[in-house]
Amino acid sequence: MYSGIHLTGAIFLCFLTLHCSRGTRYQVLRVFFDGIPVADSLRTDNSGSPPEHAVPAANAVQDTLQTERPAWYYHPAQDASECKACHDIGQSFRLYAQAAELCGRCHTFKDNPIVHNPVEGNACTECHNPHGSQNEHILVATERELCATCHDVWADEFEVAGSTHAPVSAGKCGQCHDPHASKHQTLLLKPTDQLCVDCHSLQKMALAETQYLHPPFESGECLSCHAAHGSSEPSLLAKSSQALCYDCHYKADFRDPETHADIDDMPCYECHNPHGADNEFLIR
Repeated sequence: MYSGIHLTGAIFLCFLTLHCSRGTRYQVLRVFFDGIPVADSLRTDNSGSPPEHAVPAANAVQDTLQTERPAWYYHPAQDASECKACHDIGQSFRLYAQAAELCGRCHTFKDNPIVHNPVEGNACTECHNPHGSQNEHILVATERELCATCHDVWADEFEVAGSTHAPVSAGKCGQCHDPHASKHQTLLLKPTDQLCVDCHSLQKMALAETQYLHPPFESGECLSCHAAHGSSEPSLLAKSSQALCYDCHYKADFRDPETHADIDDMPCYECHNPHGADNEFLIR
């Protein structure tokens, strides 16, 4: 419990800020106390940006507070000022239970077989702020920054990429991955073949309308040819086009000049459609 000195100081601090603006009062009190409810005037509109009058003047608070902004996204209990949903307000605001157990009373993510490590370890607050955040889903950092704190090899991959998957460029990892748990490998939202054609509509059309299909494409094995995040090759190819094709197609078959000419002078996809075509041998 707080000592008498702490309580006296708290009362004195509240008295001092009584005549301050809502923004200044909020900024000062949140430094000393956790879970200070945010005034309506500081909440965001539907655009996700705070109203102009919500930002305190630059000289309204101490220098150490001038870089802070009100949280823009809130835990539902915090937003409703229902502190008692998580805290015992009669016992110095201590939590009713350990954070993981407490989160599990409302949030259940472990029904699927593949579980994200922080979820498996009940480390909810490694990714989420329990009260509020400037990031959607009350994340402690932006989605891209947060994922890259653990997936550092993956982060290096897209930083040096010659081609980068659009969701990666946008920092939208959740467009393909479930951050908590999934039925599918690598926490994908859907099987690869279904997930990819959600965005790649031309390929989806080719599956339905093209006469000859490349076997990996037809079976939904997109990642047998493409990197999911980034690549030094164009079109997110896992290797150079010829090296990739020779993984399945016997190289010697293309060395006979009567069979194929200038094989080393151009990529295979100059003549062949790598997904499908209406001509035999996938000729464009």
